Amino acid sequence: MNTDVPINEEVRSKLVFSDYRFDNIEFRINPLFNFDKPIDVQFTLSAEIKIIDDVTKSAVIIVGCRVFKNPKENNYPFTIDTTISGDFHFEGDIGDDEFVRFCETSGIATLLPFIRTAITNISTIANLPPLVLPLLNVKNLHMKIMDE
Repeated sequence: MNTDVPINEEVRSKLVFSDYRFDNIEFRINPLFNFDKPIDVQFTLSAEIKIIDDVTKSAVIIVGCRVFKNPKENNYPFTIDTTISGDFHFEGDIGDDEFVRFCETSGIATLLPFIRTAITNISTIANLPPLVLPLLNVKNLHMKIMDE
């Protein structure tokens, strides 16, 4: 498929991402770790949707990520704990429940690349092998996070 599709109102998302900020970034290295062996990336994610205004359909979405919890005890190279918040609003008419569903899927999917990039950059800046988190199925992730 090699067709140029014009980006217009028909295909542009009505969920608007207006700003983001990293609320927390913590990094601790495990000086006892031996980098000669491969490691299995262990990480957890959390998400929270805070509706700011029901009328204007605005929300703050908070996504947290912890990589390699308890590095010394579990023989991991380091630990990174980070939280990002994103400001979103919806342009147009939408019901409250549908707006929350948009935030839970599209909002979280919008913020995840920022977390992945930050973690890769932090590990690289620390003069360690770059850690790249795997891509995630946001629909399945959303169901797991919201079930907890």
